[in-house]
Amino acid sequence: MSVKRKVNGKFPEFCYRAFKCKKYAEDFINKGCFRLGRIEYYKNIECDFRQDKTEGCGYTKELGKVEVYGYSKNTNDPPIHKKVQSYQTNYISVHNPKFIMCMCFSDVDWDHIKKLGNYVVKIDQPKKIAEEIRNHLFKMGLNFMIEGHKVVYDKGKEIDETLTEDERYERAYMQKPEKFSSDCEFRIVAMNLDDNKEEFLEINLNKSLNYVSLVGDN
Repeated sequence: MSVKRKVNGKFPEFCYRAFKCKKYAEDFINKGCFRLGRIEYYKNIECDFRQDKTEGCGYTKELGKVEVYGYSKNTNDPPIHKKVQSYQTNYISVHNPKFIMCMCFSDVDWDHIKKLGNYVVKIDQPKKIAEEIRNHLFKMGLNFMIEGHKVVYDKGKEIDETLTEDERYERAYMQKPEKFSSDCEFRIVAMNLDDNKEEFLEINLNKSLNYVSLVGDN
């Protein structure tokens, strides 16, 4: 059964989205026609500098208390057990199918975003497009949760804190290696609560989006 859930997350005032093809940019603005890619799709995307083999997997090294066990040279002594401050490694993987819509924050370098696509649109209300996606999927009877996330670029890096279970799980779909930090990525994540084998989530709102405009044209 489809449930109309609240859109969660912190959304910026505006962001950018780049398209390789002008037609796709115009379809997005004039028809509300676009798609979200399954997160695993980006592991093998043809564009080498966007390809991330680690997508869908979180990897943290968190500072915290680690239990250490050992034995004394004197066999009559009891085992040694103590807690020390150290970094603990965690790997987290995606379970339910997740589809993402990738955008860039306003501070992205313009030369860099043009590498992602020559046709750049400005989305003045990113939360609005997330709500449009939510409403569209609900009308189709599909069971999704929609969230907005700032991508963090600390995959595999040491962090001086201990994350909560929820924060750690979120790293599976909003964490990337530092080499991708120039993307300044914000992403909308559509989480399918049922099973879904599709590679893309096709969205057709069948209306113009008056909060989206073309700002970069080749």
